[in-house]
Amino acid sequence: MALSNIFNEPRREIIESAIGIAFSVVLCWGLWQIIYPLAERIQKTDTTMPFAVAVLIAILTLMVLFSIVLGSMALTHAIGDGICNFFQRRGIYLRPRTRRRTNGYTYTE
Repeated sequence: MALSNIFNEPRREIIESAIGIAFSVVLCWGLWQIIYPLAERIQKTDTTMPFAVAVLIAILTLMVLFSIVLGSMALTHAIGDGICNFFQRRGIYLRPRTRRRTNGYTYTE
């Protein structure tokens, strides 16, 4: 979705952008379905708190939780990539050796 190849493959880039926008809309709707009840629950515990502040607290709580989950996923991926590279330098190929390039051609590592 970086639109880096818009002049070479405009159809592909526009489709990727449209899918990304649709996914973002669905994701925002789903997050609101989580945030709204959470904010109501937070506001019920402290009746003097405005609802907007409760929504902000719910959003920040979810952001922290998602950051922890995504950070752990990135960390485990980096560890796995490092292990695969370690074995590959020693001639043991844990990953597929045949890959595809963006132009449709395949190559072997």
